[in-house]
Amino acid sequence: MNIGLVNRDSFFDNQRAFKLGIVPDGIADGWFYIKKQFEKLGNSFTTIESMEKAKNCDILIFNEIPKKKSLKFKFTELNIPKYLIILESPLVLPDNYNKDNFKFFSKIFTWDNSLVAISDKFIKINFTCPVNSLYNPVNIEIEREKEVCIVAGNKLINGKGELYSYRKNLIKFFDTKLDQINFDLYGGGWGNYKTSSHNLIGKIKNRLFKNYKITAPKCWRGRIDSKMNIYSNYNFSFAIENAYMYDGYITEKIIHSLLSLTMPLYLGDKNIINYIPEEFYIDINGLKFQDIIELINSKSPSDLVRHRKNLTEFINNGGLEPFDINSIIKTLCQEIL
Repeated sequence: MNIGLVNRDSFFDNQRAFKLGIVPDGIADGWFYIKKQFEKLGNSFTTIESMEKAKNCDILIFNEIPKKKSLKFKFTELNIPKYLIILESPLVLPDNYNKDNFKFFSKIFTWDNSLVAISDKFIKINFTCPVNSLYNPVNIEIEREKEVCIVAGNKLINGKGELYSYRKNLIKFFDTKLDQINFDLYGGGWGNYKTSSHNLIGKIKNRLFKNYKITAPKCWRGRIDSKMNIYSNYNFSFAIENAYMYDGYITEKIIHSLLSLTMPLYLGDKNIINYIPEEFYIDINGLKFQDIIELINSKSPSDLVRHRKNLTEFINNGGLEPFDINSIIKTLCQEIL
């Protein structure tokens, strides 16, 4: 069969979706492995940018719902089996959750437990990454010199359940407590003005003031290409989702921390307990910032070595399989082919 991939984001067009490392830390590598498995089973898999290419497909898979007025949205009218994969939250892509669009698709794959509960049309998937290639079991018994870090861009989106403002407030607080805690911030844009870009006014402000410089936090260490390369030097790493209050929304953030054998300081979906045992992360929901600092400082080097040893055993025994790319490959092959 000829299977087409329709990307909402044109960044992934012209076969770029199938390039390893196109996004750091394996975040978008899944399409490479999906293509590999589809072709192994005798199917072609290619990105679709035109109506002519779309009409030549036996199946279309939509990587997020296209913009309403775009050419790609017109592909939903074709009389061929169509499938939708929803990964972004309603906070970032509200279009994904417009129920009027669900009628176009035979099945919809999503992390959203509230949709999965509605009918068999919705199939549960998790955010996934290539666990085996990212797993970095280093510095297990060696004491790590660096204490805690966070990797986050200077972004802000206003809306229900957003955690961007929480991250900013946490960074601001920790920046005043560097005499109490070894804390480093990585990510882009912390020396520039930034407001919420989720509305027209915010977009205009960001465009007008894009060159306006602000004083960056003292803890800022600049941009990085890969957080995985950073995490393995730290005892703790913040894993704060972009949003909470969304049932089942667990992204790669905590998985990257675990694969680097740091202790994740997690804030996000309560469902995490169904996948990751409590001993392997710290739920900071409801904790004051000062309490987080004291909790970090209370952990001894032996506590952290024991954590890394136990976490290594958990990963080696397949504990992160629900978040491995092979899990979504299996689901897609069962439900589509």
